[in-house]
Amino acid sequence: MGIANLDFIRRHYVEPRRDIGELQYHDVSVCTPLYNSMPFIDEYLFHMLNYDWPRERISLLFTVQGDDGTYRYMKQFQRKHEKQYKRIKVKKVKQVKNIELPHVYNVVRCRKLLASWSKPDEYVFFNDHDNFDPPISIKRLIIALHHGASIAGGVYVFFTRNQWEPEGHIGFTAFFMHEGMMHHYAIDKTGFSGTLPTEMLNKYVWCDAVAMGACLVKREVLDNVDFFIPYGSTMTDDTAFCLKAREYGYKVIADFGLLVKHWGYDVTLRHRNDGRLSDLSVDRQSAMLKRRRKMYYDGVYVHPDVDVGINKAVRGYINLDKIIPYDKDK
Repeated sequence: MGIANLDFIRRHYVEPRRDIGELQYHDVSVCTPLYNSMPFIDEYLFHMLNYDWPRERISLLFTVQGDDGTYRYMKQFQRKHEKQYKRIKVKKVKQVKNIELPHVYNVVRCRKLLASWSKPDEYVFFNDHDNFDPPISIKRLIIALHHGASIAGGVYVFFTRNQWEPEGHIGFTAFFMHEGMMHHYAIDKTGFSGTLPTEMLNKYVWCDAVAMGACLVKREVLDNVDFFIPYGSTMTDDTAFCLKAREYGYKVIADFGLLVKHWGYDVTLRHRNDGRLSDLSVDRQSAMLKRRRKMYYDGVYVHPDVDVGINKAVRGYINLDKIIPYDKDK
């Protein structure tokens, strides 16, 4: 997998449309496969409950696997909130083990179920249980689709090599096919330093694949393209789905204005004095989440990856002047 530099990305910027007008509030299904989600279910639900979209237009659909109490917790959530939303469905799905690629198999199986339950909603928002996206998520991605895409996703960080190796790169979940090779945008320096150019913030970028962790898909795509297991490949199921959709002529946009906090990277990890990353204690995790919620309720929603003091690697690439104002009363 290659690394796309800034000049390459600039050639893929989406030309902003000025004629979109007022958004129509269509029905949206929010689809999430849950697996032993109790360590972060509160944070996930906190963000999901604050989407800037009418609740009566939202269907919340969940598959649940694992045995840590997530199913019971989600059934309580359903009883509490089902009158506020168009519908809420929570179904326990048996986990299949002792097969090739068991994790991918179960994720693909759950995504297929969720896609079938989402009918006939025009838009389907796939949101992983360990991604905490801002209130503007659905609205920003629908605007992205109005620019001519059929799939649009927010971006979050990942490591191109093992995160413990200092020579690894910090990459972003926007992928490009070029000369028969898959590329992604990554910080063009080794280690945990370097910055993401400010000019990329709030840009829509044409690409060939995005991660499904915070991704909006048109119904038409799901009617013609199915999720599948990419046996014999190093790519993930979400990348494979997007590339298959591209073969059908559908376009994909990565939204660099929708930076999504990902639990597996910058909530549970911090820098040690030697530059490596280590797990935070449960108490410290809880304190950080409370601090972020306070910022949120104070009326300022900071870019998700700017949580001050959490992670030097992430904090470095965002210009702190780029703060999203958010009015909690709207």
